[in-house]
Amino acid sequence: MKYITLIILLFSSTAAFAQDTDTSIGIITAVQGQVTVIDSTGTFAATEGTPIKLGDTIETGEESGVKILFDDDSLFSLGDNTSVIISEFIYTPQERKSISNITKGKMRAIIKGVQSSNSEIEIKTPNGVAGIKGTTLYANADEETFCLRIGEIIVKGNESKESVTLTPNECTHIINGKPVSPQKMSEETWLKFKRETDIYEGQGTISSSSNQNYPGKSGTGAAPPLSSLINISQFPTVQPFNQSPLDNSIVPVTVNVNVNAN
Repeated sequence: MKYITLIILLFSSTAAFAQDTDTSIGIITAVQGQVTVIDSTGTFAATEGTPIKLGDTIETGEESGVKILFDDDSLFSLGDNTSVIISEFIYTPQERKSISNITKGKMRAIIKGVQSSNSEIEIKTPNGVAGIKGTTLYANADEETFCLRIGEIIVKGNESKESVTLTPNECTHIINGKPVSPQKMSEETWLKFKRETDIYEGQGTISSSSNQNYPGKSGTGAAPPLSSLINISQFPTVQPFNQSPLDNSIVPVTVNVNVNAN
């Protein structure tokens, strides 16, 4: 009986579960005017059906806007002259995490209620951040304003641990790195915010095969929910995706193979 020792080189488990930045985490369901996406390959014009990936920057021009549906059923509507970066995104049965940075302009977000306690949803402006558990909110990076329509959010400044809690129809502003006391938001103000971020879905071809509804869907020309386009069951559920850079360290593994000599 002989024993042959084989040395097999494997990538570490960190690399095995690292999220590929080429994997789609969302889809553009409506475009008005000039909208561009900036990713690792360059800058290109967005259209209905354009996939959104981790690390992408979405920008709108003058009198333009875009609507984005994410895999966790969150819906973003960006107004004109707006720039948003998708910094982090995890969506598994065990964990849900999303961090989006609005560096300029304004956006409205409909966030599906978070069921798991192991969840973190944040929308950041240059000087503030809103922690979300499920809500409809408006964020304006130019004015450092957060306004809440439905649900509850906690807003804090990037330079301070002080925070305020917004309840429905309240707003706060970030001044000197701190959120001011909540103020009541009038219906007229909310309608103004809504007009600034209303993006109407057209009759794009990606919508023709779907009758499913999702938050913010309008008309018969809406795009299907992302869950009908991407099957997340193909990914491991024992460990969520890790957005950290790939760890290409090599792990040696020794395997003893039993070979019978006849």
